[in-house]
Parts: sequence; C-alpha cells; structure tokens
Amino acid sequence: MILPIIKKYSKPIRTYLITSLIIVLIEINMIVTFTYVLGNILPEQPSAIYPFLFIASLILVYTMYSYNQKKAIFISESIISDTREEIIEQVRKCELQSFEKIEKVGVYNVITVDTQVMADSVVLLLRFTEYGIVTLVVLAYFLFVSQLMFLFTLFIFVVGFMIYGYYIIKSKKLIHQARIKEKELMGATKDCIDGFKELKSNDHKNDDFYHQCFKIKSHENRLLRVKAEHLLIESYVHSLWLEYGIFIPILFIMPPMGWISYDIMISCVTLILLIPFGVLKDAIPYLVRAFISAERVLKMENTLKQLRKENNNIFLSKKEILHFKEIKYKNICFDYTDKTGAFQFGLDKVSCSFYPGEIIFITGGNGSGKSTLLKVLSGLYFPLSGSVSIDGKDIQLSDCRYLFSSIFSDFHLFDRFYGFLEGVDYKKVDQLMKMMALDRKVSIEKNKFSTLDLSTGQKKRLAMIVSIMEDKPIYIFDEWASDQSPRFRNYFYYEILPSLRSKGKTVIAVTHDEQYFNISDRILTLDFGKLV
Repeated sequence: MILPIIKKYSKPIRTYLITSLIIVLIEINMIVTFTYVLGNILPEQPSAIYPFLFIASLILVYTMYSYNQKKAIFISESIISDTREEIIEQVRKCELQSFEKIEKVGVYNVITVDTQVMADSVVLLLRFTEYGIVTLVVLAYFLFVSQLMFLFTLFIFVVGFMIYGYYIIKSKKLIHQARIKEKELMGATKDCIDGFKELKSNDHKNDDFYHQCFKIKSHENRLLRVKAEHLLIESYVHSLWLEYGIFIPILFIMPPMGWISYDIMISCVTLILLIPFGVLKDAIPYLVRAFISAERVLKMENTLKQLRKENNNIFLSKKEILHFKEIKYKNICFDYTDKTGAFQFGLDKVSCSFYPGEIIFITGGNGSGKSTLLKVLSGLYFPLSGSVSIDGKDIQLSDCRYLFSSIFSDFHLFDRFYGFLEGVDYKKVDQLMKMMALDRKVSIEKNKFSTLDLSTGQKKRLAMIVSIMEDKPIYIFDEWASDQSPRFRNYFYYEILPSLRSKGKTVIAVTHDEQYFNISDRILTLDFGKLV
C-alpha cells in the first residue's frame, strides 16, 4: 500500500500534520470567539482585544497555510522524482538477460502514470488528514458542550462512513481490474504503433487487429470503469445522509428539548459548516485510485529488486585493460530459458581470441546465435561457464564492458554524446557528418542532435559517428550495412573498417555480405550455438 511511501517521507509529513493541527486549532478558536461575540456581546461594543486577536489569528493562519501548501508541493514532487529515479536506478543495474524478461509497457505505465497519481494522492491524503483533524476537533468540542450531541453526531458519522466505505471497497476491485485491462490496452496501442507497416500492408490483419483486439480491450476497460464510477456516484449520493443528517439532532431535536442552548447550537452549526464534507467525499474516490497506483509502483519496485544485479569487481586497472594484447574467451556456455527455466537455445563451449588491429567477421544462418555471441563477448550476457582473460589474467565480463563500442541490430540512438559530454571534438563530428551525408539533416544544438527523425539507414550512420567518437579499443557491429545504400555499404567495408584497423582497433562485425569477406582478417562461423 501507500504506507511505505509515507514512512519514507515521515519527517516532512510530520511537519505538515503538526502545522495543520495548529491551523485547525486557530481556526476553531476564531469561530468560537466569533460566535461568542455574536451571541453574548453584540449589540454592545466589544472590547478592542477581539478584532486585534481576530486579525492576528488571520495573519498567522495565512502564513502557516501558505507554508503548508508549499511543503505539500515539495512532498509531492519529491515522491515523483525519487520514485522515478529509484526505478531507473534499479533498471540500469539489472543484468540484460533479467531485464529482457520483464514487461516494458508496465515499466512505462508505472513511471509515467502511476508515480504521478501516487504522489498526488499523498498530498491529497495529507489534506484529507487535515480535514479529518478538523472533524475530530469539532467532535471533541461537541463532547465538551454536550455528551448527548456528541453521541448523536458520532452515530451519524459512523453510519454514513459505513455506507460510503461499502461502495468504495466494491469500486476499488473494479478499478483494479480496469487498470489491468488498461495495461493490456496500452500494449495493443504499442503493437499498433510498432507494427504499423505490417498492419498497413495487410487489410485483413489490420481489421482483425482493430476489431478482435484493440476494440475489445477498449470496450472491456470502458465497462469496468463505468461500473466503478457508478459505484462511486452511488456512494456520493448515499453520503448526503452524512452531510445533512448531522443537522437533524442539532437543529430540530436538542434545542426544543432544552438539551442545549441556542448560542451553543449556533456555535455547533458554524463549526459543522467548517467541515469540508464535499472535499472529503471527492477525495476518497481519487485516493482509491491512488492506492491502486501505489500498489503497482511498489510491486514494480519489488520486481526490479528481485532481478539479478551485477556485481562489479575490478581486478585490473583500466589503463592495463585499454592496452591489452589479447582477449581470450574459453569454453563459453550460455543458455536461453523460458519463464519455467526450460532450455530454449544456447552457446556451447565457444572459444575464441581477439587482438588489436584486426577485423573479424562472424557469419551464420538465422538463429545460429550471432547476436547472442556478441552480447556475451561484450559482457551484456553472463555465461553459465567458461572463462575470460586479458593478457593471461582472468577477468569478469562486466569489468571489460567499457572496452566495447557496439551498434546492435536493435540499437537505440540517444540524442547526445553520453559518456563524454565534456570532451566532444565538434570539428571531427562535423567532418564525420559530411562523410555520412548527414550534415544537411542533423546539426549539434546545445550539445545535442537537432533531430533523430531519420530513416533507419541514417540513424545507423549517426550511431556510427557516435561510436567512432567514443574511441574504444573494440568495435562491434551487428549487420550495420544491411540498411545502407550501396554507396555507404562500400564505404563501411572499404573505408570505415580498414580505418579502425589501422588505428589498432579490434573490429567484430556480423555480416552476410560474402563479397566483402576478403576485407576481414578472420571469419568465425556459427551454427546452432557452436563455432564451426
């Protein structure tokens, strides 16, 4: 629930609640004083002390209320930023293989929607608590002036909240079901966007997707939300007994029976009007939705915490590693498994070595394990067995990951040179932009690329510029030339790769372009996870 979040921010929340209590007490005192003057002093001239105290109390309430609202905003924004940072921190420390198994749509929804709703709910809960304090103080005053009136009022409160709570509990279950359907709906939306070409090229597939998938999920989500909102409306209507029924004993029963005086009745009615029943009722449905969002956020955080994290132990200094003479992989085994742990595919006792100043091509059929091998070589996947050594010294794969600059087939292009923002040679970048025919498409503005709205081939060329600027000892290219025109395919094989080799770089490239095999120094062929 939301309690762990409240506990995390207990200090500012405690300050907020203490300030709220002081504000409520001052407001109650102002109202009681006002009704006392109205009933016992007027039309006589009241003492000058009363307006002075009233104005001083008003100034104090204004100052403390302003402080409290700023504190509430601070708490809300802190929850949003801290929660998002914590989730991303957990994500970036995960092993790639573990992270690939979690649902990406769920991560997006939690970070974008649920954190915002949850943070807003904490502020709303604080205000709800503040109004609750008002209610408790009013009940305490009733107990002081008349025990019978206190019992009448308490009875109406309890009955009203029981009715209201019944509908809220039922609606919460429906809202939770609706959120599950909404996640499915967001997944279908992502399918529509990512699979636009496939849908556009097949009208029957397009129609089936819309009518048999998206529309059904949208309809199911709408029905659940409508039912939940209907319950919330019914709870609101029934709670009118709570809001107006409380006046029945105070106005129509107790004064005629002589159980309370009319001046006390005026004070009590005034205090009841201070209780924001409408705000309390409006807040509860939103809090219900927020509790569900909080549960989703905490569930996502727990899921991420349970994923395998990396344990980096640097055995060699970066200076030693950057000037390696040989990286050797011996008897590397790696398995893909499904959620039940059943074997699906793997690398079997792969052994190979790489040296500075050479070009290695990796070939093989589809599904032979080429991309998997690249991820193992670069330290993104951890082998089940085998060893990795640099110049004869054993090392963990994660310790040598920074040696690699990689462009995978499913690469992501960032909008700036992360990793070396302060040391970018923009003159060299301009030269590379011209070589890659991107100088009229992309420019550098405020240390970032002016646009990433490019074709796949252009994005790959821009990724190549970033990779070259990283200046790493080892370069990995996963079928980089597959989306390039003949001009840039030739440029890749005859210019880029030999240039990197001449600088002492190690180049590992997956390719099917047999006409360029003569460019390489060695060719590794994979077949069903084995080097042949």
